[in-house]
Amino acid sequence: MISLITKTITIQNAFAAFTNEAIWLIVVSFFFSRGFVKTGLGDRLALYFVRWLGKSTLGLAYGLAIGEALISPAMPSATARAGGIFLPIINSLAIAGESRPRDDSARKLGAYLVQSQLQVC
Repeated sequence: MISLITKTITIQNAFAAFTNEAIWLIVVSFFFSRGFVKTGLGDRLALYFVRWLGKSTLGLAYGLAIGEALISPAMPSATARAGGIFLPIINSLAIAGESRPRDDSARKLGAYLVQSQLQVC
């Protein structure tokens, strides 16, 4: 902003980063993430994961990996997928499995699912 006022750079150069599609993918994915949390869709998706693949933690990790593979052609940004789509689902799965962040139970299911999802990306 100060660069624009002092005319150090032009308006076109200042807003050139906003034309990058990857930036917009990440921004939109975080809007989706907020929607998942606010509407409870993340919780519902997490419960479907548990119903279909919840016989073991390995099954949950495989389900998340399959979900990642299915969504990746539509959303090529790994950051957008991980942070915007899968993190609310993993958070809901962890809380449903009584693994809460910033607690002694955080090293249970939550840490495992996050690590497995980061390796899939």
